[in-house]
Amino acid sequence: LLTLENALKTYETHYSADERSNFRLCGIPMLEPREMENDPATPDEIHFLYSGTLQKQVRDPDLAFSVINKIAQNTASRVYFDLCGQIDNQSKQSYQKAKTMFELVEHGWVQEKQLRTFLRKADVLISLGNTESHLIPSKLFTYMATGKPIIHFCITEEDPCISYLKRYGNAYVMFTSDVSNIVKFDELNHFIANRHSTSIDLRKIFPRCFPDYTAKNLE
Repeated sequence: LLTLENALKTYETHYSADERSNFRLCGIPMLEPREMENDPATPDEIHFLYSGTLQKQVRDPDLAFSVINKIAQNTASRVYFDLCGQIDNQSKQSYQKAKTMFELVEHGWVQEKQLRTFLRKADVLISLGNTESHLIPSKLFTYMATGKPIIHFCITEEDPCISYLKRYGNAYVMFTSDVSNIVKFDELNHFIANRHSTSIDLRKIFPRCFPDYTAKNLE
C-alpha cells in the first residue's frame, strides 16, 4: 500500500504497526527537474508572488498582508503583491480598508506557461499554511523547483510544510505570534534584503517527491 509520508501520523491512529509494515512511503509526486533562468530584478521594486486562492475561511491572507505592509513601511522600494489566482470579497475588502503601503496586483488565473513567467520575475514567493496537519499545497513544490526564496506563513506548529521548507533551505517560516516580535521581523527583513535564488539538488533532498519514484513503487 502506497501512502504519503506526510499522512503517516494520521494513519498511525487507524492502523496497527503490523498493518503499517505493508506501507510504502512516497512523497507528493509533484517535483520535476527544471532549469529556470530568472529575470533581472527591477531596481527599487520588490515583487512578492502568490499562486492560488486567497480566501478567509481556507487560506486567510491577513497575516501575509500585515507582514508585507510592515516590510513596505520599512523600505524605500515599491512593494507589490502579485496574485496569480483569485481573492474572495472578504479578503479584498480587508486589503482595501487597511490602506496598505503595498500594491495588490491581481493577474487572475494564468496558464502554466504564464505562471512560469511570473515566477521568473518574482523576488520572493509567498506560501500560506493549512489548518489541517496532513495537507500540503501542491504549489509548494512548484515554488521549490525555482530555487527562489519562500516566506511561509503558519497558523499551526503542526504545519506539514515546515519540514519540507527546512530541507529546502531558502525559506523563512513565520507564525501568527511572530508579527509583533521585533527580532523575528528583523530576521525577515534580513532574509528579504539578502534574497537570492539557490541551486539545490532537489532529487537528493526530496527523492520521494518525484513522479518516477512513485511509478517504480507501483511496478
